[in-house]
Amino acid sequence: QAYTVNSKLRILLYWKTRSIHYGPSCFHAPTQAEVAAHFRLPATNLSRWKKEYEVAHYIAGKGTEQRTLGGGRRRKWKEMEKELYEEFRQWYAMGRPIRRSWFRHISKELVQRIYEGEEHEPFCFSNGWFRGLLSWHEVSLRTVTNKASKLPTDFGDTILNWMQFNWHNSQPQPANENGVGDEFATIGRYQLSNICNMDEIPVPYEFIEGRTYNTKGEKTIWMQSSQSCGWNKRQGTI
Repeated sequence: QAYTVNSKLRILLYWKTRSIHYGPSCFHAPTQAEVAAHFRLPATNLSRWKKEYEVAHYIAGKGTEQRTLGGGRRRKWKEMEKELYEEFRQWYAMGRPIRRSWFRHISKELVQRIYEGEEHEPFCFSNGWFRGLLSWHEVSLRTVTNKASKLPTDFGDTILNWMQFNWHNSQPQPANENGVGDEFATIGRYQLSNICNMDEIPVPYEFIEGRTYNTKGEKTIWMQSSQSCGWNKRQGTI
């Protein structure tokens, strides 16, 4: 869970100034365990926040910014990240699929455009930076929900037809002189020697098909259907 700077300061102020009544006329300062129980948070958080406060990690005017527990590094590409997030929102509003490669391509274009003519260190699209970007804007890889969630109405007839076909073609032919245990016995339309079993595991060529990046908390994740003529549904078999 992330806490704002104001929330941390409010909890520390409670710890420092609050008095707890425990008798007819007796009061005592709350202990660390009592403060942690009151605000329902780990006691170790209080120790860490107190140390950060003592070394002036909390800067006035930054109270509304959310920080992960323990603080974090200064954002070096703040303007680029802001425009990247706006591009992301526009792209998603059009129902376009958004993958990691999209973030890499757009971020590099924005760095060249925004910081053109300025001296800056080379931009590196690293795993750490990308995770930080997603965490800061509360974005995650989500599964598309605009698909049929119900079975087709005729699925019962389809299964029954397959079972009848399978049963019909798995019976020994009565006119065949060979029995079931013989090498040349005929089962349905096939000779027993030509029948083999194979466990098939369909593996899609695109493992994240039907997934896209979107903000956390959204219940409906929609994406325009692909016009790839079925290539996105092709599978291999192991």
